[in-house]
Amino acid sequence: MNRETETLRGQLAAIIHAHWKLFLIQGLFMMGLGLVAVTLSQISTLAVEILVGWMFLVGGIFRLLTVLRSRNAPGFW
Repeated sequence: MNRETETLRGQLAAIIHAHWKLFLIQGLFMMGLGLVAVTLSQISTLAVEILVGWMFLVGGIFRLLTVLRSRNAPGFW
């Protein structure tokens, strides 16, 4: 490995070491949310369906705008 990679690894290790409590709290919080999602599966399924639906809607709008902006592109029709 080159010197820059080792420097980056050292910096990353120092950051993780300095903020390990935040990483621990985040991990525990995510485990709690996972437990809630497993326990309340109907609510979490509905939340995921709503999220995916919004992603499809926003993605479709952006795709439509992209297609309309490229009407003069070769092969459009």
